[in-house]
Amino acid sequence: MNHPFLDKPIKAFVYTIFWIAAIFVCQFFPFANPPELFEIRLTENILLCFIQYAISIGLWYVIKYNRIEEKKISQLLSTIIFLGIGSVLFWIFFTHFMISIIFEKNQNYISYFAESIKNKTLTSIILYSTFTLTFYLIIYYHNFKENIIRQNQLMLQLKQQELAQLKAQINPHFLFNSLNSISYMVYDNQEKAHEAIIKLSEYFRLSLQSSAQSIHLLEKEIENAEKYLEIEKYRFENKLEIKIEVDELCKNVRVPAMILQPIIENAVKHGVYESSNPIFLQITAKNAVDQCIITIKNNFEESLSKPKGNGLGLKNTAERLSLHYLRNDLLSIEKTENQFKVTIAIPTK
Repeated sequence: MNHPFLDKPIKAFVYTIFWIAAIFVCQFFPFANPPELFEIRLTENILLCFIQYAISIGLWYVIKYNRIEEKKISQLLSTIIFLGIGSVLFWIFFTHFMISIIFEKNQNYISYFAESIKNKTLTSIILYSTFTLTFYLIIYYHNFKENIIRQNQLMLQLKQQELAQLKAQINPHFLFNSLNSISYMVYDNQEKAHEAIIKLSEYFRLSLQSSAQSIHLLEKEIENAEKYLEIEKYRFENKLEIKIEVDELCKNVRVPAMILQPIIENAVKHGVYESSNPIFLQITAKNAVDQCIITIKNNFEESLSKPKGNGLGLKNTAERLSLHYLRNDLLSIEKTENQFKVTIAIPTK
């Protein structure tokens, strides 16, 4: 967000005219001024208004980057007070220093400064308070509008994601293949077929529960991923090797529901489906400074792996992370000669 008074040429022009008008107001009020002070007062008022003009511009950027939502009330108040004291002192004494140089040894100014310092201090405090309050109100209003827009975008994204999840949950390709594999198990190993049916029902139950939530624990997300991979394991058997490692501290981290599912499905689809050799899929979640780092990586056969999709799975995942955490750097992709790796950084603070 740019400076609210200078972000457009017309605003900058009006703001400049305001301070020019302020010079004339200060110059001719009060009306009864000794003639010998006219030149001194004019110079002083030009300096005072010019400095206040500069302070008001700099004050905006200090307030803007000193994010209100990240500060405690005590920190915020101390920052405002110290910044105000510094601004007032600088405004008054820098002007006095410059005037003393310009009108050196002018006794009229020395006595005038002593008489007017209280009024200048009060005026400076009022101006500083007015600008500070105005800038905080502008930032609060801007953040309020952004939050409403972001929430609407998030709700729309979640609805779209929910529809996509529901579609995936009844995906004929996945369901028919799973049932087809189970049908073969019925003749060869009824106990294994029974286990596969239970796993399939558990997966759909967990998926339906997750679709009703926007956020849940990483432990729940991993549990859902395990059910999905267990079903795929029944289908591919020794062709798919799975390893999942989750730090205890990461289990209670809250993550967007079904955030890992599209990435794991991509790993199975582009790795296991297209490979004639065993594929190793590894999922890890490790605690870091203010983050939980989730890594999903799998090997693949370079000669067989050709992109067949449009990358919507990774794109939607990145967009959901951006909307939830207001950051665009939480998902990264690394592809080597025979390994594909997706890393997600979940903020924990």
